[in-house]
Parts: sequence; structure tokens; C-alpha cells
Amino acid sequence: MAGDIPNKHILDTSAWNDLANDPGLDLILEKLRSVAIVPTALAIAEIAATEDPERRLALLRLMKTVGKDNRPLATPNQLIIAACRGTHVVTGP
Repeated sequence: MAGDIPNKHILDTSAWNDLANDPGLDLILEKLRSVAIVPTALAIAEIAATEDPERRLALLRLMKTVGKDNRPLATPNQLIIAACRGTHVVTGP
């Protein structure tokens, strides 16, 4: 689980796009091997909505390469459920 990964870092969708566009990507990838990057479910969902199929696949491959075997952080549904469990909801008069 992502919670068990020490010193983890996350990138938002714009960071993934900027990384993919960077002319120094190979050098950056070398440096990223020394840190734990955890893709987020939100970034994966946003990238999955990329209209250009070649760009979408390139971004998803990049996420897989940089993220190594790290599982995505919680999905939006999981976050909503956790937030609701911490709140008392009144359902009647």
C-alpha cells in the first residue's frame, strides 16, 4: 500500500504532462529512480481522458515507468467514503 512507502512523492496531471514534454526526460528519469513516486488514481483518471491516443498511452507508460510497482493512492470514492465515516449524518426529523 502507498501508506507503507517512506518518503513518497506524488505528481499532479500537469506535472506528468510537463515531464513527458521535457527534452531532458532521460536524465530526469535517471534521477527519479532514487525516489518513490506514487501515481494517484485521480491523475491516472485524468490522463486516461486524454483525447490523443498516442499521447494518452505515452503518459500512462511514463506513469508506470516512474511509479515502478507502487500502487496508486486512494481513489476519489475511497476518499469520499473515509470523509463520510468521520461525519455524523442525520437522516430524519
